[in-house]
Amino acid sequence: LGRLRTAHPDCKVALMSGEAGPGDVRGALALGCVGFLPKTLPAGDLVVAIHRMIEGEQFVPEGATDSAEPEAGGFTR
Repeated sequence: LGRLRTAHPDCKVALMSGEAGPGDVRGALALGCVGFLPKTLPAGDLVVAIHRMIEGEQFVPEGATDSAEPEAGGFTR
């Protein structure tokens, strides 16, 4: 992820995983990832999350990190 962001700084990258721990999610966000999408996210929510990340928001579902809770719906600016 770090190399990708360095080579393509304007490229938006989201992490999708079934087993990423809170530290993995925080690390990805620190490297410029625009969000974390768990594989268990319902299809409709996935589509909404992708569209909102494209619009510049960051998606982190509740409970995905040990830090402060995200805003309602998992989106932050």
